[in-house]
Amino acid sequence: MRRFQVAILFAILFCVVMACRQSDNSGITVTPASPSHAVSTPQTSSLDNEAIAAVKEFWEQHTTKCGDSYFSSEDFRGIITQHEYKGVSFVAKGSGPSTEADRLNGIEWNGVVQQRARLQRDNHEGVWSDWKSSGGYDIGATKRQGRWLVTQDIHITQQRKMECEPVE
Repeated sequence: MRRFQVAILFAILFCVVMACRQSDNSGITVTPASPSHAVSTPQTSSLDNEAIAAVKEFWEQHTTKCGDSYFSSEDFRGIITQHEYKGVSFVAKGSGPSTEADRLNGIEWNGVVQQRARLQRDNHEGVWSDWKSSGGYDIGATKRQGRWLVTQDIHITQQRKMECEPVE
């Protein structure tokens, strides 16, 4: 009985090794017989770009681009704080519909767009803080039935556009 178990184990191991070798063969290309049989692959790069554009539009509703910086201000109980962001970038982290329910509900893309700033400083009552590294925000976005929905991130919605002015 022991020999039989060892033989089965070696047979399974041999099959696994052979399957791995065949899957590693990058010289094999599978081409569909006709376009009607082609498997469509999601165009994540174009959907990612659409997600970035939707979130950037939301971002620009609450900030003002002046030179290489974005500026905004917020009023918290009468205390005005201005923000300056340098090196702003947007990176999409999402996917197509993750479940059959998502697909049936018309969800084409769901995820977050990371808004990052290389540097940030704040102006409290006329005095600018030192520059610091900025983490940024993760902003949710969903494309459903052809329309983009952007999660209203409270840290951004409280910010307001401001005029471009010379700053020290």
